[in-house]
Amino acid sequence: MKKLLSKFLLFSSMILMLSSCGMTSASESKETDYQKVKEITLDVLQTEEGKKSLLKLMSGEEFKQQLIIHDHELQKLLSQSLTDQKTKKEWVKILSTQEMMQKFSKLTEKQQAELLKMLMKDPEYQKSLLDVLKDPEFSKHILQLLKSQEYRKETMKIMQELMKTPSFKEQSQKGKEQGQGTSGKKEGKNKQEQAS
Repeated sequence: MKKLLSKFLLFSSMILMLSSCGMTSASESKETDYQKVKEITLDVLQTEEGKKSLLKLMSGEEFKQQLIIHDHELQKLLSQSLTDQKTKKEWVKILSTQEMMQKFSKLTEKQQAELLKMLMKDPEYQKSLLDVLKDPEFSKHILQLLKSQEYRKETMKIMQELMKTPSFKEQSQKGKEQGQGTSGKKEGKNKQEQAS
């Protein structure tokens, strides 16, 4: 990044020097103020040659290498940003949006699955999980959830969607056919027993 900045400054100073060479006397060069130099520099950068020079500079491998953030730099930057009290509120705000939560969840899905597998093998975690599941308060909450109108609506929606699937229709049809065949045999036996 420093090299990039130094190249840009070098480029700007070269333009400044070229523009100041056209002046006739030393007294006139002293009169040139910052605004004038800025205008000249911007004018030069707006020309086709200026744009080409900048593009050439930016497309160079050395420039690109300076733009790439290395893993350790990124890790350090994120660590500082996450622990800084000023940016912490911003992170909470950013990560609380639905879109960001989905992206972050997808990004860390593999790590989350690995963590869960590791935790499920951990005896201490298993014990804690069983304690939570055995807790009467937890059971009450689950029971309340199962009795809630929202849960019933969601369950009905899932069941209706399931009934529309071809595999469920096929299994249901097979079950009906087997049930009719079995009930037909039972009726035949019942009639034979009554006749005797």
